[in-house]
Amino acid sequence: METPPSPQQNKNKAKSSRQFVQSYRVLLLYRSQVGAICLGLGLLLLGTFTGILKPWPIALLLDTVLGNNPLPGWMGSLGQWFTRLDREGQILFCAVSIFAVHLIYSGVTSLQNYVVIRIGLKGLRTIRQQVFNWMQNLSQSYFLNQKQGDVIYRVCWDTYSFQTLFQHVWFSSTASFLSMFCMLWVMWQLNEMLTFISCITLPMLILGIRVYGQVMKLRSMEAHKADSQVASFIQQTVNTIPTIQSFVRQNRVAQKFNVFIRDAWGKRLSQHATEIIYQTTVATIFSLGMAGIIWAGAREVLADRLTVGELVVFITYLSQFYEPLQKLILAGSTLADAQAGVSRVFEILDTPPAITSPANGITLDTQGKNGLSIEFENVTFGYQPRRPIIKNASFSVKPGEFVAIVGPSGAGKTTLAKLISRFFDPEQGSVKINGVDLRRYDLDSLRRHVSVVHQEPLILPGTLRDNILFGREGATEAEMKEVAEQVHAAEFIEQLPRQYDTTVGDGGSQLSIGEVQRLCLARALLKNAPILILDEPTSSLDAENQMYVVDALGRLAKGRTTLMIAHRLSTLVNATRIIVLVDGQIEAVGTHTELLETSEYYRRAVEAGSRSIQAD
Repeated sequence: METPPSPQQNKNKAKSSRQFVQSYRVLLLYRSQVGAICLGLGLLLLGTFTGILKPWPIALLLDTVLGNNPLPGWMGSLGQWFTRLDREGQILFCAVSIFAVHLIYSGVTSLQNYVVIRIGLKGLRTIRQQVFNWMQNLSQSYFLNQKQGDVIYRVCWDTYSFQTLFQHVWFSSTASFLSMFCMLWVMWQLNEMLTFISCITLPMLILGIRVYGQVMKLRSMEAHKADSQVASFIQQTVNTIPTIQSFVRQNRVAQKFNVFIRDAWGKRLSQHATEIIYQTTVATIFSLGMAGIIWAGAREVLADRLTVGELVVFITYLSQFYEPLQKLILAGSTLADAQAGVSRVFEILDTPPAITSPANGITLDTQGKNGLSIEFENVTFGYQPRRPIIKNASFSVKPGEFVAIVGPSGAGKTTLAKLISRFFDPEQGSVKINGVDLRRYDLDSLRRHVSVVHQEPLILPGTLRDNILFGREGATEAEMKEVAEQVHAAEFIEQLPRQYDTTVGDGGSQLSIGEVQRLCLARALLKNAPILILDEPTSSLDAENQMYVVDALGRLAKGRTTLMIAHRLSTLVNATRIIVLVDGQIEAVGTHTELLETSEYYRRAVEAGSRSIQAD
């Protein structure tokens, strides 16, 4: 009766199958470069043939010119011309031949390396583009559960594994196999016994690959993770440097960073220590093989079964034979490291977006310029299971209506706004626009009809013009300047030396929070979406900037369905209705006067605001 496979055998089989599938997917990246790959293989064949010729002029010099052996048969008709030369001419011929063969070999291999590197870098460019494009389609829930530094590390550094896999593992291994096969064939023609001795080391080397291969892959994966934690901590620190400096916590943060880099150091040291032990083992096996060949080869020469020149050729081939063999062995550790990086990149590409467009999704119709209706029906939602932030919320907003949402911090106001843009789907209930569940709309069509101004102004690297025109493709210069004037952004832009061509963002000119917020309002206004969501756009502004922004909001909301989240009640002057959200539940809905009677939270908030104004 056949014994069923053990769990470990099933696990190993599944791992091998997964690695095969990953390798096939990597190969698909290079399918558009078949011509270049064929050129590289052609140069590889030419380089291998030239490399085989390198020691033969030396053998001719030792055996025929300096010795008394007859011309080798491989010279053919060239031998007749060679015998007519005097000894000086024969020596010169051998010297020129050595130079020519090495020159051709160097030129061919250099061109081959350039072609292969170019192919590998194109593959790197392709996979980076794929990962970046896919990353932009992933839902916000993915990024909530990931460290930003780890994602950045995967896109920037782990993608190098694809180039490494093609260039330093597959192509290099192909070259090594071809070179070894050709040299073994020539070595077998010269002396069968010495060739057999050379091959004795192969089983030991294969055993070394199997023993150390999995260990090196595991160590490499751990090192990649440790490095990504370092990158993530650096990214978080850069974002919080003002806080660190204001609390004078540089030493404490440095100590925490030291923990991460020590862990990364330890993981990398463990990885490289394993590789060094592996390489030392391989070098020892090589040394034993070379010693055996020298001993046996010398005995063959003494027995007149081998010439000195042929022994030199054999030893040269043997050293060249061990070089590609060593590359094959080292490819084991390179493969382990590359597979670890490839796996981490495919984890991103294999992550499905939580939010997708339905098949045959409905295209949203603006139906004129009066905005669109919004309706929440018994909506419950939480970022984590069984921990709802929004609890059975129901309300509606008419087309063109300006509705405000107020409530304490953490009540779920911003989460409501994210549901309208369908960054998340409710666990229960539904969100509707014009009476249709958002999940039935084409996702791009839906988001084109919703414009969001965030609480924290978001500025994109580039010029002021790039930031405003990001709101709508194809907008004209006149339209850009018009919206900038409407939100009072033109006032500070035109005072800058380069005006709209001023570079902002990372490494660019610094703008105040109020200026950045007005820039974001200009971007939203240019988008001209029928639904406008304002997520506490004045929370970080002083009184003067708040006045500018509130005036701009009044212009921005005209003809649109507007939902405004606010802490400052003074910004609600344009609201026709106010929704009070407390602890994820709607406490009350009404006008300012009505809520003073029906909502305890709203009444307390108004009283607190009045005391603050009096104190000022």
